[in-house]
Amino acid sequence: MLILGLIATVADCSEDIENFIRYHIAIGFTKLYLFVDDNDLLTLKNAKKYEQVTVFNPSQVKEHYENILTFPKFINKRDLVDKEVMVRQELNFWIANSIAKKDGVDWILHIDIDELFFPNGHDLQTHFKSLQINNFRSATYLNYESISTHVDSPSIYLSSEYFKINYFKNLHWFFNDKQKQLISSTSWLREKYFNFYQNGKSAVSTYGNKIVFQDVHSIIGNGPRKMGTRSDPLILHFPCARFSDFVKKYSRLGDFPDNWQGARRAGKFINEIHLQSRNFFKENKDDKDALLTFFTENFVLEERNISELVELNLAKKIDFHIKILEDLNKFPCASP
Repeated sequence: MLILGLIATVADCSEDIENFIRYHIAIGFTKLYLFVDDNDLLTLKNAKKYEQVTVFNPSQVKEHYENILTFPKFINKRDLVDKEVMVRQELNFWIANSIAKKDGVDWILHIDIDELFFPNGHDLQTHFKSLQINNFRSATYLNYESISTHVDSPSIYLSSEYFKINYFKNLHWFFNDKQKQLISSTSWLREKYFNFYQNGKSAVSTYGNKIVFQDVHSIIGNGPRKMGTRSDPLILHFPCARFSDFVKKYSRLGDFPDNWQGARRAGKFINEIHLQSRNFFKENKDDKDALLTFFTENFVLEERNISELVELNLAKKIDFHIKILEDLNKFPCASP
């Protein structure tokens, strides 16, 4: 049996960290490496309940960072460690990957706390064994973006059962004529379709594999890479799924720069809403009513709008994660 691992750098998640852990254990991951980026004591406490989880706080990884940052490829990132979470995510991946090899992990997936790995009808053992049989050393999975219908919910993962389908491939969006017409003619669906990233997340084989960490989305092994399709497992992405998530996100990120690694953070393939949210939050952070209005107008769709998306196959109902979490929460885990 393959040992499947998962790494995530997490923040603002004390109320959802156990749902994240228990969901992924339930679908077949046996080793989780969690880096609590905001050093929240409740998050640390809740994560440490589970024997399958290795938890790190910022002070525990500082020495690891200093060692990794001496390598030539990281020298130019030394001044960015405290400013950019994506730099810390990369460093955290190398820390976890080294430990995962010692733990006997065969494949390791890199995702965020606002994401869930969706098997999409596949058994995880069968799926990853198939990757190995076909000599794949890494896989990049399409992400589907959640569509919020309410401003709040008990959990970020219960905020939606509808997701925008990912039609991005080879640096282009591929829509049919009817889909293009709807996207271009509606005031509630922006030109670039996705609000946040569209280029998936990756898993890599740890065995004898020279890994290239291109960015948080593309982690590549020294062999063929499986590019996921809509029939493969997927990443369910819940960005700014609730008003509380929106407030926590932009409060924590602060006044970040427009560009990252020489390119604009948004605008080429996805909408400008990330930068617009930063600006609006900066100017209105003490006005809850204004923030709520902005969030509702930009992140919440009415049922009739979602029906239009579903009809044109731009959105899909997925409730697998909701059923899993509802079943898990009926029976609190006394001894993980």
